[in-house]
Amino acid sequence: MYLGINLDVLPDGSGWLLSSRDYITKILPMVEEIVGKKLGKQNTPTTYEWHPEVDETPLLLPKDVKKYQKVLGIGIWLSITTRPDVTFSITTLSRYTHIARQGHLKNLIRVFEYLHKH
Repeated sequence: MYLGINLDVLPDGSGWLLSSRDYITKILPMVEEIVGKKLGKQNTPTTYEWHPEVDETPLLLPKDVKKYQKVLGIGIWLSITTRPDVTFSITTLSRYTHIARQGHLKNLIRVFEYLHKH
C-alpha cells in the first residue's frame, strides 16, 4: 500500500493492479461519523437527472459546511487516485464548497453510498 493505494501484481505477473480497496474500507466509517448516519448502498454515484446547479434547498449551516468540505476532500483524493468513476460527481460538487446546500450534501453522501456498494 502506498498513499492509500493498493499495489498488487496481476495474477499472471504481467503488470500491476492499482485499487483503493483498503482506503475505502478505512474511510467509510469515518464518513459515517462525519455525516452522522449510516451509509446505504447506491447503484450509481448520481441520480439519472442530476442538476446541482439549480438546487434550491436551504444553505448548509457553518458546521455542516465543514462536514461537506471534509467528505469532499476524501472524495477528491479517491477521484484522482484510483476511482475515475466518481470524478464527475466529486468535481461537480466541489464547485459548491462555499455555498453548499442540503441537496449538495445529500448528493455527496450518495457518492459514498455508491462506493460502499462497489
